[in-house]
Amino acid sequence: MLGVLVRMGAQVREAVDDVEQMEPSGTVEVTGAPLKGTVIQGKEIPQLIDELPILAVAGALASGTTIIRQAQELRVKETDRIAAIAHNLRSMGAQVVELTDGLEIHGRAPLHGARLSSFGDHRIAMAFAVAGLAAEGNTVIRDADCAAVSFPTFFQELNRMAER
Repeated sequence: MLGVLVRMGAQVREAVDDVEQMEPSGTVEVTGAPLKGTVIQGKEIPQLIDELPILAVAGALASGTTIIRQAQELRVKETDRIAAIAHNLRSMGAQVVELTDGLEIHGRAPLHGARLSSFGDHRIAMAFAVAGLAAEGNTVIRDADCAAVSFPTFFQELNRMAER
């Protein structure tokens, strides 16, 4: 995911502390920078299947077009994540084309607050909570507590970071 964000123009610095576990751990520092659209497809998709909702949000905030292809697996997860992402982004004012195997997101439309659904998917809830921070007005996500499935303190951490 960090590689895609760097390709989009994000300024990311990482320091890996421990590689002996199944997944490396360390520190990641991200500095705000204007993002540009990108294409996410092929060999990247299996590695990013859980991160595609937040990358779609990044695409909506980036200049240009972000295309996600060959991600049809998102249609058969806990929910149809392609449809869920497209619906929520459109509800916030983004221009999105829903494809059979992904999304085409035309960025830089100003996002506005909206009443959204998590569709019972913790990835959707968290991604659109982040989108809500970038939107003008209030964003309410129904069933947002489903985020606790993977990150029980997500909203406390998000609030802490937003207050900085």
